[in-house]
Amino acid sequence: MIKNQLFTFLFIIGAAFSSCSNENKELEMKLNEEVMAVHNDVMPKMGELNRIKRQLKSFKETVPDENAALKDSLINTILLLSKSEDMMSDWMTNYKYPNPQMKHEELRQYLATQKDSIKLVSDALYKSIAIANGFLKKMPDSLKNNTKK
Repeated sequence: MIKNQLFTFLFIIGAAFSSCSNENKELEMKLNEEVMAVHNDVMPKMGELNRIKRQLKSFKETVPDENAALKDSLINTILLLSKSEDMMSDWMTNYKYPNPQMKHEELRQYLATQKDSIKLVSDALYKSIAIANGFLKKMPDSLKNNTKK
């Protein structure tokens, strides 16, 4: 009788820990999927960012030296795009796939930090592209027609 009670008790404790372990793993997998979803959403925008940056650099070459304000605006917009690009590159370089040996709390903290970090990258990238596209729409037609192909 006592053996049966002890076995039942140990089984219940084991099941409880297993359940917690499964819940932890599910939460960690969900967090990792969220991190990767933001990355996968923003990564294709890197091509657009580079296309716009090349276009702005080409425009910059056509701006007369007398139009220093426009040239400065172009340079600042190019720098903004470059900063976003660098942020993405830095995030990708520093991101390490979660180590399964990490404790659950440590792993959740790491993934939460990575989620916040890639979200900042995403926000900066989308904002810089929007600013650059707005700048391109306001670009004088005379410069658009003079750009080098």
